Amino acid sequence: MNMSMPVKVYTSKLANSLVNYQYDEAYEIHLTLMVDHVTEVSQWMVGIKRLIHEAKTIRPTPSDVQNESNTEPSEDKTPQLQLFDTNNFQSLKISQESEDAITQGNKDVADVADKSSKPEDS
Repeated sequence: MNMSMPVKVYTSKLANSLVNYQYDEAYEIHLTLMVDHVTEVSQWMVGIKRLIHEAKTIRPTPSDVQNESNTEPSEDKTPQLQLFDTNNFQSLKISQESEDAITQGNKDVADVADKSSKPEDS
């Protein structure tokens, strides 16, 4: 099932929020998806909620880490990352070279799996 454009945009914003330690914002986006698009997201939104909680636990915000270490405040130099351009959300297209590399990589993995499953000759 394909996601609608609003769900894609909200999901992209949620991912960007997680990358940038903005866990409260990610949680708010999660709630918006659950309220406004429940039929489309209900199967996987529990996992997203868990992901937000785990990310907050494993990757605390830089200011949380600083407060725990009792050091003098310093300027937050954490780079702001953006995984997707949510202002101009477009379908991502993959080049033929990239697609060929992915296909070849999958064949290589399958070959390794086949070789490892065969018994060795004694």
